[in-house]
Amino acid sequence: MQKKIVQTILSQDEYRKLAETVEKLDMSIREAVKEAVLKWTEEKSGIEPRDPIFNLTPISYGDKKASMKVDEIIYK
Repeated sequence: MQKKIVQTILSQDEYRKLAETVEKLDMSIREAVKEAVLKWTEEKSGIEPRDPIFNLTPISYGDKKASMKVDEIIYK
């Protein structure tokens, strides 16, 4: 898999806060920034792959023509 490098510029205060936080969490700046980017893209994409809606299983009510009946009622 081809990888890309992403860069940004932080103010001294922003960098200090980042450095202090990663030190407390015992992680690298690279790890923290990657985690932040992945969380941000997941949040902004509007799709949450772990959302239970994506794991629904169909339910049968025993009426094979139920969907047709719904269509008849809605689209009359």
